[in-house]
Amino acid sequence: MGDGDQAPWKRLDPAAQGRFHALWWSDRAVLPEGDKSRPLIPCGNGRSDGDCCLAPGGTRLDTRGLDRLRHFDPVRGRIACEAGTRLGDLLDFLVPRGWTLPVVPGCPAITVGGAVAGDVHGTNHPTAGSFGNWVRQLELVRSDQRRWFCSAFENPDLFRATVGGLGLTGLILWADLELKPVRSPFLTRETLGCAGLAACLGLIREGGESWEYQQALVDVTARGRRLGRGLLTRANHTGPGRHPPPPPSREPLPRATVTPRFSLVQPWSGRLHFLLQHRPQPAGSVHYRSFFFAPEVWEYGPLRYDPQGFLHYHCLLPEATAEAGLGEVLERLAVSGRTAGPGRLGPFGANRTGGLLAFARPGFGLAVDLPNRGRATLDLLAELDRVVLAAGGVVEPSRDRQLDPSRFAAFFPGWETLLPYRDPAFASAFWRRVTGESS
Repeated sequence: MGDGDQAPWKRLDPAAQGRFHALWWSDRAVLPEGDKSRPLIPCGNGRSDGDCCLAPGGTRLDTRGLDRLRHFDPVRGRIACEAGTRLGDLLDFLVPRGWTLPVVPGCPAITVGGAVAGDVHGTNHPTAGSFGNWVRQLELVRSDQRRWFCSAFENPDLFRATVGGLGLTGLILWADLELKPVRSPFLTRETLGCAGLAACLGLIREGGESWEYQQALVDVTARGRRLGRGLLTRANHTGPGRHPPPPPSREPLPRATVTPRFSLVQPWSGRLHFLLQHRPQPAGSVHYRSFFFAPEVWEYGPLRYDPQGFLHYHCLLPEATAEAGLGEVLERLAVSGRTAGPGRLGPFGANRTGGLLAFARPGFGLAVDLPNRGRATLDLLAELDRVVLAAGGVVEPSRDRQLDPSRFAAFFPGWETLLPYRDPAFASAFWRRVTGESS
């Protein structure tokens, strides 16, 4: 998983990324040499917010050339494809044929390998779980060039370590995925206003029985009675009928050739974006591209630029402590004035993959982006970590760039169970940071 083409919002130092080694066609893929001082780590299409796919002083295995479709069974609903295949391309192939991915994250450029290694989730976790729940088999190559077929029945321990294992067990070559049938490319969607956090959580709970997809955009600048106010969007797949025309395929937006010396992210910009772009909407049809991938408009939008890049923070709190804990997180974010755009609040269910570093568990998750202000931002995130820990919550490791060894061990007390399955030549900037392992 990772950053073959660096996401523009991160603004990472090229020296921290490591050198690239391009891979082509999995049936001939051979890994370069690596060791503790020159580690290997897989990377995909550049949509990881964290440093789990960076290899300072080492080699990043660029999987974008591994993008072949190996097998598609339109009767049973199964597809096998190589690790560099983009999820957006996969959906464009599947949906016209009556199938979809059961779990769709909010970015079409994520690769299959990245989705498995990060065990990504969508806005339907209570009903569908995360991506790893639908992986039926995968092939892994390790630094000794040995290949392993892994599933719940063949090398099951290595399989559990690889799903959500952040690329540390070796290079995923391909994955066999179970699919979900759909009757059309459209969903029925509605958007409701929420006066505050309690109202938002209440609507999500009420909608769990009748709506598959639910996510709220939260105004992270609001305080007092408006703390946690937002807009809840919920949707279900729908059948054939009268629908609006599908959106045109969008080419990536051009990147600025001139880098401003000042930040376009200010305390007022997130609130302005929320007020202008997000309003309650009655139920209506929406094409799957517009529904699943609309957040990229904000990610590349003119108000989302900072010369120092961004840090992403995603926490998940259990049901019993969610309202109080998330309220405290939102209050501290609002006081800080250091957020970019709206937060994203969504439900999580009991459909866990069993991955050794699994993030998803029952409760409510909140994701926010913060412009990087160096030590001040890291101190704020450490403060939020303490709130989340006290509430019995967890943070998402695949998108983290700030956890230290003590907080990582507190969030993931069983992390050492991954050690027997980790490839000794594979390590990332994330792994070195959270384990204290030196080069």
